[in-house]
Amino acid sequence: MGTGNYLYTLTPADFDAGFHTNIALATGKPPIGDPVTDDNTQTVNLTQNPAIEVIKTAGAITDVDNNGQDAGDTVNYTYTVTNTGNVTLNPVTLVDDNGTPLNTADDVTITLVASPTK
Repeated sequence: MGTGNYLYTLTPADFDAGFHTNIALATGKPPIGDPVTDDNTQTVNLTQNPAIEVIKTAGAITDVDNNGQDAGDTVNYTYTVTNTGNVTLNPVTLVDDNGTPLNTADDVTITLVASPTK
């Protein structure tokens, strides 16, 4: 009889799948005859925790007509979207209501590339 250990590091793909499966195959050669084999499969279920965080930052007001702050001037908003969970988020869509709730006509929608886990 022999024993051994193997340490497997879980990957983002494992968490995206929700499980990790490992198969062990043992083969032994007797003194006479063909080798004998046996296998054993273990599946570990993983807890998926999807989570997302958005940070919106307002930049300085740009006085486009150089007459002081008034209508027509602009504000540049910066968004940082972070996948704080343990599964891939794809796609990630950000919708900014543009300051006028209930008026979807002026909403800004940004679709971001796939957001893998940290």
